[in-house]
Amino acid sequence: MVQLQNPIVFGFLYLSYAFYVYNRKSVSQCLPSLINTEGLSTIVAGFIVSAQNAAYAISKLASGTVSDHVSPRNLLGSGLLCCAATTLLFSVNSEWDNGYVLLWFVNGCAQGVGWPACAKILQTTFPSRFGTLWSILSTSVNVAGIVSPILSSLLIPLIGWRWNLRLVGALSLVVGFTCLTFVFENQPEVLKKNSNIDVKKAKLVDLLSRSILLVALFYFVVNCIKTALTDWCQMFLISEYKLSPDLASRFVSSFEFGGFVGSLAAGYLTDYYIQYEHKKNDGKVDRVRIRIFYSFLCAIGLSISLHILCFHVSVEISQVFLLLLGTAIGSCVYSQIIIYGIVTSEMVPPSSSGAAHSIVALAANIGAIMAGVPLADLAARYNWWTAFALLELVSVLIVICITLSSSLFTVKTKSS
Repeated sequence: MVQLQNPIVFGFLYLSYAFYVYNRKSVSQCLPSLINTEGLSTIVAGFIVSAQNAAYAISKLASGTVSDHVSPRNLLGSGLLCCAATTLLFSVNSEWDNGYVLLWFVNGCAQGVGWPACAKILQTTFPSRFGTLWSILSTSVNVAGIVSPILSSLLIPLIGWRWNLRLVGALSLVVGFTCLTFVFENQPEVLKKNSNIDVKKAKLVDLLSRSILLVALFYFVVNCIKTALTDWCQMFLISEYKLSPDLASRFVSSFEFGGFVGSLAAGYLTDYYIQYEHKKNDGKVDRVRIRIFYSFLCAIGLSISLHILCFHVSVEISQVFLLLLGTAIGSCVYSQIIIYGIVTSEMVPPSSSGAAHSIVALAANIGAIMAGVPLADLAARYNWWTAFALLELVSVLIVICITLSSSLFTVKTKSS
């Protein structure tokens, strides 16, 4: 029975998180219509976006710990229902600008519970395929990011921004209720009986161990690089190398495509090698060290690719080569992001994985912030080449740190 239900559970996890992302982006895609038809000021529009981002960062930090004490299924479903409710209320608000900001702040708070709940369900329900399924689930972000703007661009001219949001909210309600009905998670007692996974609670000293803090540092750097590439790379290529806006835009698209491929590959390849080591060593597998070694290879690839981007790109560059370079960078960046999320959950007992993940997620959010105003200020003082050369330098530092600290990432377990 479990074998029949598990694919269904994962399918609803994928659908649920895709709708989290669809919901999160829905108002941003309606803002041009709000400004043009409702007279919403650009400043208020900025406050709406910033309120959601701030609430999302705070909520994601707190939700990791909450998911260790509350049923992740209930957390996942109720969070999506709350997102749906705020989206529906947003669509009927017409006079109070502060109401838009307040509603989208609450939406950001609800958004933060989605991924920690998904991660907890994955770890307890699919322990033997955790890495592979984590990678596949993470692609729901890419799928929703591709589909949602296309749907919005088609629906808003036909039915208006209000009915577009009502459609998003109504669909999210359906998916949220379905999630509460069909998704299940193994309880610690079940895990203890049917596997050898440790169900103890990790102490605070374990959550702040050197290995967790090092992963948080790596996550901070890689998310800073990812955010800088998605937000500023077009400007860098246009201003420094005089490439056309169209070609620069294609480079960013190739970066996202590489991220999609890298996300899938990271979990699958490391899980495959872990299963190989399981058969070879009678079930004793150093899962964390294998994944960290994979991230080490990706960090080397990222450093080389960024060096090429900074020193070997010019206006005469082949378009094919530039797109391949963007794909390589995206694959290396997203592979590391996937690996750091997985190993954080694997270095502590499943009952404390949410709290551990919230720590490294906070570091990642700070990295994204550092890629904003601080990096733009550095580019304004010097130039964009200097800013991106700094990104190459910090990528090299990850390679050095992993080399010097590899002995810390040793967690031998019996693999299912």
